[in-house]
Amino acid sequence: MRTNGSQGPIDIVTTALRRVDILKMTYDSFLLGGVKNLPEYKLIVNVDPLGSDDPKEIEKLLRSYTKNYSINISESPNFSNAVKWCLQKVESNHYLHIEDDWVLKKQIDFEKWKGYLKLNELSQCALAEGVYREVIGSCTFRPHLAKRECALIYKVLDGKKDPEKTAQAEYHLNNYSSMDYPDSRMIIGTGRKWAKHNGLRKRQHPAEPGGVVDDWFSYRATGFLVGMEYWLYKRRLQKIIEKISL
Repeated sequence: MRTNGSQGPIDIVTTALRRVDILKMTYDSFLLGGVKNLPEYKLIVNVDPLGSDDPKEIEKLLRSYTKNYSINISESPNFSNAVKWCLQKVESNHYLHIEDDWVLKKQIDFEKWKGYLKLNELSQCALAEGVYREVIGSCTFRPHLAKRECALIYKVLDGKKDPEKTAQAEYHLNNYSSMDYPDSRMIIGTGRKWAKHNGLRKRQHPAEPGGVVDDWFSYRATGFLVGMEYWLYKRRLQKIIEKISL
C-alpha cells in the first residue's frame, strides 16, 4: 500500500456502534478496493455502547484491516463526544470521515478525489447518496475527504450540541467550503435497515440548539419478516461490495 506523500498514513475516523456486521460492510466497501489508490492509513474508531456485539470483536475486525489503529470503547452513548474523540486525534494533512453505516456503491480513485478537493479549493469533499451537489454547500457527515483544518473545529465541541450543526456554523464562520464529488449515488446508508431489524427507530435531533445525543433510539416492533428483509438486504449489499472490490 502506498504512503500518503510526505505526510505518512492518512487518518480514517469512524464513529461506530456495537454492530460488527455493519462496520465490516462499510470497511470492506471502502478499504478492500472500493477506493482505488488508497494510501496507507490509520483507523481512528470510537465505539458507543449501543448494539449487542462485543467491542472486542470490533477491535478484532480493525486488526483484520491494519495494525495501525486507535479505538475508544465508550461507556455511555454520546454522538458529540464520539465525534470529538475521533477528530481531535487527526494528525494527517487530509483525513477520511466514514461513519460505520455507509456502504460505497461505486469505485472512486483517491488521487482524483483529493485532486478535486484541491482544484476547487475545498475544505471538504463529500460523496453523494442521491444526486450530487454541483455548488458549494453546508458541511455534511456523509463520507468525505477533508483537510485537517476541519478536524480542529471539534477540539472545543460542546458535548451537548449536535456536532454536524456545530460544524456547519464553524464552516461558515471560517469560510470553509464543502462540495460533493461529481458523481451521483455513490453511497448507501445502512443504519435505518439495521435499526429496523433490531426493533429501533433513530430519534430526530431537537430543533432547538443544544442537546442531542444520549438517547439515540426509541423502540418499535420487529419480527421474522423484518429479519428476512434484513438478511436479503445484506445479501444485496454484499454483491455490491464484491463488484466494486474487483
